[in-house]
Amino acid sequence: MSALRRGMSGTLVVALAAGLAVWLGCPSSARAETADKLLPPESVMVFHVNLKNVQDSKLFKKYVAGQLQNALRNDENLRKFQEETGINVLKDIHSVSLAFTKLPKEINPNNPVDVNPKDFELLVILRGQFSRDSVVRAMKKNEDLTTQKYRDHTIFSRAATDDEQQSIHICVADDGLIIFSNELSRLKKSLDSISADSKPSGISPELKAVIEAIPQRQSFWFAMNKFQLLKDLAQNDPNAADLIDKFVGASLSIAVTDKVTVGLRAHATDADAAREFRAGFEKLRAILVLAAASDKNLGQLLQDVVGKLKTDQKGSIASIELELNEAALKTIFEQLQRMMGGAAPFPNKID
Repeated sequence: MSALRRGMSGTLVVALAAGLAVWLGCPSSARAETADKLLPPESVMVFHVNLKNVQDSKLFKKYVAGQLQNALRNDENLRKFQEETGINVLKDIHSVSLAFTKLPKEINPNNPVDVNPKDFELLVILRGQFSRDSVVRAMKKNEDLTTQKYRDHTIFSRAATDDEQQSIHICVADDGLIIFSNELSRLKKSLDSISADSKPSGISPELKAVIEAIPQRQSFWFAMNKFQLLKDLAQNDPNAADLIDKFVGASLSIAVTDKVTVGLRAHATDADAAREFRAGFEKLRAILVLAAASDKNLGQLLQDVVGKLKTDQKGSIASIELELNEAALKTIFEQLQRMMGGAAPFPNKID
């Protein structure tokens, strides 16, 4: 397997992993960055990672940057990938957006991970600062990839294998822009949307409103609107079904600066429904308090975290927020370290 193949596969994995991490949450106030214009109209879930924001943060520079640079320098495959493509992964990749445009029609609640990967359709948008021509030249050298022309673009494809159940289709659409998908038709639709004569319709108004309610300068965020699968999963539970009827969408985000701010927002049909969601957040906090009081190992850790949780409601949006400064993060890390028998010490700061 070439360095380029490992690199592109790794990018997809990083995008998915980073996106899933966003399920941890964030606050409410001013608008977030505008949703990427290439997000498909059919998008029901969007994960966004602002890598430049993370790398510019004080916490990253102080505790992570130096160690990560050393690790990357010692990775031969990554060095080859960077040499072949001209992409410096720490400087030239600024953001990754991942949109799910199709989800399974049904999921077994008793075994939610038992789904066919082919039931998902996704589009990944990678933006940064790099040359289209240099990346295309490098990809053409990869014997694992087949090519086809579409409009003025070259699409690179790799068929599914026993190890990787999904095919992948990649296009370096412009300087600083790479788009890839597990469905060729989805990628072509996105390429159609950036043609000179196209007027992209954009994502749904509901999902757009959810994204625009996310605070500015977030490092990670996730947004979703209500979709059929949620309704189907809730139909056997009267309480859940009632909440779904009042649910419009949700967003979660993490801001990394000199502190970490984590939160969750629930968008409701009206202010009364939002108060119900806020009451649900309060119940969640109460459950965590009880768990903290009864667990000898996690008790103090949960108490420290729960004590910082704040709920709020503004109009039809309910939120729960957690803010952790550097000292709090270090305390939590040290408590986890003791629970793990001294493993994984807190990173040494970079002076």
